Amino acid sequence: MRIIKSPLPRIAFILIATLVLRAPVVQAQSAGAPSGDVLTALNRPAQQVRDSAKSYASVLGAFLQAPQPPREIGDSFNVNTIWDGMDNFSSVAEWAKACEPLGKALIESQRVLMFGLPYGKNNVSQEFRGRGLYADVGEGATLGTLDLAYLNSVRTVAAYAVADMYRLGEEGKFDEALTIAVANIRFLRLIADRQMSEEQSVAMELMIDCLRASRDFVFTYLDKIPAATLQRFALKEFSMLQPMDHEQLRRLQLPEGDRIVAEAVLGRVFSPDGSPDAEVFATHFSRRQSESTPLALFGANKMWQSIATAHGSLDATRKRLTFIYDDWWRRWRMNPYGPIFGLATELSRTNEVRYAAVVFSLRDLQRLFSLRDVLISEINGTAVIAGICAHYREYGNKWPKEKAEAYSVYVVKRMDFDPYHKSYPANRNDGRLPYQRLGSAVEIETPFGRVHGSGVMLWARAADHEDGGGTSASLDGLTGDLVFWPPLRARARQEGLID
Repeated sequence: MRIIKSPLPRIAFILIATLVLRAPVVQAQSAGAPSGDVLTALNRPAQQVRDSAKSYASVLGAFLQAPQPPREIGDSFNVNTIWDGMDNFSSVAEWAKACEPLGKALIESQRVLMFGLPYGKNNVSQEFRGRGLYADVGEGATLGTLDLAYLNSVRTVAAYAVADMYRLGEEGKFDEALTIAVANIRFLRLIADRQMSEEQSVAMELMIDCLRASRDFVFTYLDKIPAATLQRFALKEFSMLQPMDHEQLRRLQLPEGDRIVAEAVLGRVFSPDGSPDAEVFATHFSRRQSESTPLALFGANKMWQSIATAHGSLDATRKRLTFIYDDWWRRWRMNPYGPIFGLATELSRTNEVRYAAVVFSLRDLQRLFSLRDVLISEINGTAVIAGICAHYREYGNKWPKEKAEAYSVYVVKRMDFDPYHKSYPANRNDGRLPYQRLGSAVEIETPFGRVHGSGVMLWARAADHEDGGGTSASLDGLTGDLVFWPPLRARARQEGLID
């Protein structure tokens, strides 16, 4: 793969088949870039796509008309707490049924090109603003203070999809149940293409949780779901969440918005001579720190004033911002575990005081790398186990001894990929997800407690790259293995470990 040596390429959106648009980076002047320039840069990709190819208006519009979740559900209501055995499930099912127009909007919008919600609170209708359906990046003195209020509604939409999946499952409508589940995951996949890292991370986390909920659902109703339904979703739905993603999620881009906003902020907090304006510098970063991450590395106003006296110049800081982004972009686009990953990152080599403005502004981006690996694993694991379950149902509830028995007819072979295996893609046969048909029950240590697996197990190696046999599982992929089957939360519920 060609390594990019020129300035960072801008975030790309596929419009028709291979049409690529580029969003230019705002080059803030020393006097400070107007917030309008930032919004123009953030919104340019979406402005070149027709409204009918965006999902935000139809889905969020339907959300506006949907009833609120019943009060008796409680504040802990989310995609991880919904299942057919939960307290007040009847109320949840009634609410989900009343939200059917929202489900229809999700299904109808799953083939569009982008989410497309414009950035800027004043760039959406008054109705959207009133219900918190906007994405704002601040202006003037508050530029860089994100208010991505719409994400709260996205979480509720995801909860609806999981609730409706279980409601339809209880009615024996398994095809419809998995259809709404996949439509919601595709909706989230579009949000994962947004410009800000916070948007991408929330969308990716919700996708992971919803994929797990889908496996919980299949596990719960396995002996009732027809083989043909599982086969279709294994071959054409879970394995094709977005065109051209494939098993390595190649379409997912590193978000560019954080850099655009950071460039503009630098223009505000530096004086015309290129040195930090101590008062503006300290006010801006101390306010952002206290609003977003109270336990951040640096202290409040006095500390930031002290940092301003030792901080690099505007020109040096911009260059450092570019170096960090270029390094991350190369790593994002390259195959996993290539030679570059053995080298220190530009961020790790950056002086945290001299370039504190850059380190603080981009502090959340690096997390996306590990989150992406978990998401790839979850997508692949869900597609593969759905096919294995289809084989199980087709052959009289008997599990295949080897995954290869289910290839082509039930499992898309390329989806059998473990992103934590260092031999892949050089040796595809070595990079498969570990699978085992069990002769007897095995114990699995999980974040929910010890559960028992039977039948078959499917897992990925996780961040330590070691195959632990799936007997010690994590949810974040940092320790142990990522176990896809048996679904951990569903199994923990069956064994009375969690509600």
